Amino acid sequence: MAINPEMLRLGRVGRGMKQTELASALGTTQGRIAKWEDGFLKPADSDVERLVSVLRFPRSFLEHDTGTEAFGTCCMYHRKRQSLPAGFLNKIHARVNIIGLAIVRLLRNVSMDSTLAFPSLDIDEFGSPARVATLLRRHWKIPPGPIKNLIQYVEAAGGIVTQLDFGTDKLDAVSLWPREARPLFFVNSASPTDRWRFTLSHEIAHLVMHSIPTPDAEREADDFASELLMPVDDIRQELGQMSLVKAARLKLRWRVSMQAIIRKAHDTGAISPRKYRSLFTALSAAGYRKREPGDVGTESPQTLLRLIETHRKQLGYSESQLHDLLFCVDAEQFAHRFQGRAAPLRIVTR
Repeated sequence: MAINPEMLRLGRVGRGMKQTELASALGTTQGRIAKWEDGFLKPADSDVERLVSVLRFPRSFLEHDTGTEAFGTCCMYHRKRQSLPAGFLNKIHARVNIIGLAIVRLLRNVSMDSTLAFPSLDIDEFGSPARVATLLRRHWKIPPGPIKNLIQYVEAAGGIVTQLDFGTDKLDAVSLWPREARPLFFVNSASPTDRWRFTLSHEIAHLVMHSIPTPDAEREADDFASELLMPVDDIRQELGQMSLVKAARLKLRWRVSMQAIIRKAHDTGAISPRKYRSLFTALSAAGYRKREPGDVGTESPQTLLRLIETHRKQLGYSESQLHDLLFCVDAEQFAHRFQGRAAPLRIVTR
């Protein structure tokens, strides 16, 4: 089979390489790389073998004929800081697309039961992010108070959560919903649990209430996340007389950051703007803006691991077949991306 030019471009960007860098590694010219990626030239078999070696993707990845159009016109959302360079963000987006395509390949072979679902709750119809968050808690039958395990609800609704090392602390998460697949959430494994729980809630907001992006989508998603994790009617009585010590104690109960607790106190009127500013000044002086004290525990995604175990144990895939299916060149690369074990899913084969 001939290579897919779009997959070649995706693989190069996913490796963080410019056309000139790939050309240098292959001992060829940038013009030739550009023509390969635009489909004007076809690399010879010897060129393809060198591409496999340099990019560290199997030949099946470069020949994959579906390409990124498998994701249709879905929106890719991300929660990031403005100082993240565009080139680095493109690299992460490419990595997310690559792993997303691999997950879609796993999903082609199975049907999974979901006890919940991701409803469409358009913000224009329901009025506010807080109202949408309240409706989602009701839809998912979340009891009052803190959410003990957010990932369980996301996976029960059919979402697939993957923790990745983005190589930066300036990007918290990326989410997308491929056509005819399931919502995919990629969270930064380097982030503490309290931070990525808020980030995951932020990404849920986009998929639930932003079928059409709005000008203020990021703020709306933050407001949604705050209410999903800390419903105002449940937490209001706990927010008075706020201090860093109290915020640290509430952090362990609600499993969100001290900063989120303090913002909630401000937004509900439990503390004054002046008190809010003084608490954040104290957070900065203590070095807590980047890393806070207090371990809120962990949550571990299970669905992706179960999909892999299902292919092993119920569908009889060998390790080499799994590597090829998931675009990995060897066991080391496979373990780095998909390490872990879980019980098989209850599935039916297609």
